[in-house]
Amino acid sequence: MVPNDIAAYVSRRFAPNEQGHALRELASAVQADGTPATAQMLRCALVNSSGQLATLQFELSWLASSSEDVILNAEFGRQNGAWTRLRDLSQPFSATD
Repeated sequence: MVPNDIAAYVSRRFAPNEQGHALRELASAVQADGTPATAQMLRCALVNSSGQLATLQFELSWLASSSEDVILNAEFGRQNGAWTRLRDLSQPFSATD
C-alpha cells in the first residue's frame, strides 16, 4: 500500500492504463538493503519519472541499489555552481504537485 498523496500523484501524472501498474511497482519497491522504500524515496522516484512508466521502473531499480542518487536527482539541483535543495520530498505531495 502506498500513501494517499502518492496514489493521487500517480493518478494525476500517469496515463490511466499505466496507473495500476505504477502503483504495484511502487508498493513493492525496496532499498538496497531489501527493506521497503520510504515514502520520500517513492516520491523522488516519481518526480524523476516525469509520469513515464518505463522511467519509473528504471528509477525504482536504481533506488534498489543507490537511494541517495535517486533522492539527490529529485530534490537537488545546481544553482550558481552549488548544489541547492529545490524541494523536500519527505513531505507529502500537495494537490498541485
